[in-house]
Amino acid sequence: MPDRVQRKLTGEGEQNIYNDELYRERKLGSFRVDLYHYPPPFLLLPLAVRAAVGGEFESVRALWFGMSALTLMLAMGLLAYRLEPEGRLRAIGMAPLIWCSMPVLSGLQMSNVQILVVSISVIALASFPRKSAIGGAFLAMSAVAKIFPGILFIYLVARRKWKEVAWTAGFALFLTVFALVVVGPTPFQSFLEYELPRLSSGEAFSRPFSREFAVARNIAPFGIPLKLGWLGIPGMTLEVGRVVSMIYLLGVVGLAIWSGRRVPQTSTEAASIWLSLLSLGTLASPFAPANYVLMSLVWLVCINRETFRPTAAVVIWLLISAPFLISREAPFLLQAISHFPAQALAIGVPVVILWNAGMARVPEEVGEKGSVPVLA
Repeated sequence: MPDRVQRKLTGEGEQNIYNDELYRERKLGSFRVDLYHYPPPFLLLPLAVRAAVGGEFESVRALWFGMSALTLMLAMGLLAYRLEPEGRLRAIGMAPLIWCSMPVLSGLQMSNVQILVVSISVIALASFPRKSAIGGAFLAMSAVAKIFPGILFIYLVARRKWKEVAWTAGFALFLTVFALVVVGPTPFQSFLEYELPRLSSGEAFSRPFSREFAVARNIAPFGIPLKLGWLGIPGMTLEVGRVVSMIYLLGVVGLAIWSGRRVPQTSTEAASIWLSLLSLGTLASPFAPANYVLMSLVWLVCINRETFRPTAAVVIWLLISAPFLISREAPFLLQAISHFPAQALAIGVPVVILWNAGMARVPEEVGEKGSVPVLA
């Protein structure tokens, strides 16, 4: 990034890095700069990238692409290694389908952080059985950077995985304090007093919510009332979206606790629960574009041999990919309808898996003694 943009992101000479005016009509080459919505600890990442390659945008973009792709590759490999033999074969066989899915290709092309955060969260899952500290460090990194992986922390608490909980909380605290020392208190104050309330109300996304194609492609529950409003139904305001989103979030938290009642019987089930929670967590934001948030769902159906036969996984893959063929200039109704199957799958599939995970299973003690080898 150019030095002036980096100074904005680190609070040098700027009181509020979340101020919309900083990013209005700003471009880097042919790219339009999005607003900054992430928590202050995330700033450590662009600072580290800047230290590695300097401030040129092209160099940053190249490093970010490589870092995202390699992290995803590592996460897929580690997860496959940790699965039982049948699950490992399924993960290896389905790997090309994950790589060639539109959410992954689009996320890499856009250099969106979603791929990096989901991959790091999966690396945390693969690390926990051998090294709780390493797993906790990775999960803390993803949670303080993007918030939504924090739902996995609730799941660990429900599972009574106290060692993993302690390491995750400890590293999260360390990263937060380290970020406070590096970037100063101003970004934290701006986030808590300015940005967080706007994220909750949806006001922070007023720019994309003013665009027809962005509303149509938003698969977050928050966006359902907004779509209805664009179709002419009165009273569909941001406040209605906020209520819907809060109900949804409470449901996701409930499912995290419910699914943590019993130990998974297989590593595939453990990985499926993890990816299900990530998939639902990505939709807790008021704005969740289909472009990249569907990645965890694709990964989930590709590795879950217990619920989805390969044919079913391919069908879901096609349903998720189909909306990407629709032009952004197409009529709003066509875009909204074409994204509805993906939205229904993104919510419905993880909900079913998490609900089933909370049903009667072998006692926790049996799994802990090792008679049922599980990933987490």
